[in-house]
Amino acid sequence: MFASSSVPHQNPYMEPITLTTERLLLRPFHEGDADEVYAACQDPDIQRWTVVPSP
Repeated sequence: MFASSSVPHQNPYMEPITLTTERLLLRPFHEGDADEVYAACQDPDIQRWTVVPSP
């Protein structure tokens, strides 16, 4: 049985981490990202090559 997690859809065996370089910040999503994610998903190339809903 999986251990319970306070973060939805988080793998209970992996701790969330943040990776950073001079030009990149890669971290788990949080609520404050919603507007930017929505805007990015309006890009026709993202819609073409991923399974995000369209329009």
